Amino acid sequence: MTIAAVGTRGGVRVRSVLPHLPHLPFLAVLAVALWIRAVAVLAYPAPLWFGDSPAYLKAAIEFRPDEMRPSGYPILLWLLKPFHSFALMVSVQHAVGVLTGVLVYVLVWRAGRAAWPGTDESRWRAWLPGTAAALLTVPVLIPVHQIALEHMLMSDSLFAFLLLAAVAAVLWRRQRPGGSAPWPGRSRPARRSPARRACR
Repeated sequence: MTIAAVGTRGGVRVRSVLPHLPHLPFLAVLAVALWIRAVAVLAYPAPLWFGDSPAYLKAAIEFRPDEMRPSGYPILLWLLKPFHSFALMVSVQHAVGVLTGVLVYVLVWRAGRAAWPGTDESRWRAWLPGTAAALLTVPVLIPVHQIALEHMLMSDSLFAFLLLAAVAAVLWRRQRPGGSAPWPGRSRPARRSPARRACR
């Protein structure tokens, strides 16, 4: 293999990595968030109990709807029941919290690319959407009260994830060939056909 061939391969690898570099700020936030959650689970694998926790657990064990509380969270607990592990339940809830932060990042990053055109041509502008999105995930992934909420035997973390997933599904727009994805929730103006313009 010649030196030129090695240099060509190295250049191809560098060019394939460069488009992903703007995601480094979020990867740093994500690494810190995963480390905090791992420490929390290893240090205290049991869940934190709150006022509604016994009722949720009873509904999951008996697989019966509660008269006062939603049934979605007990169904999640019922699915984890065969493992007989509170540590697994807490880990799943922390994973749901991390996925919530990932959804926030994806939505803001797509919106940022639509709001700042030309991110593919300019190197420093390419970092704007990812950096802004990473900063906005910090309140979701890092705060202590959020970690404690995910550690509780409560439905809040699952509810927040499902609510944000529904919002993401509504706002999602597929990227059109040759163009950037539009701002979430903002539809493009419809183009009039030549026949319709002629009629006017």
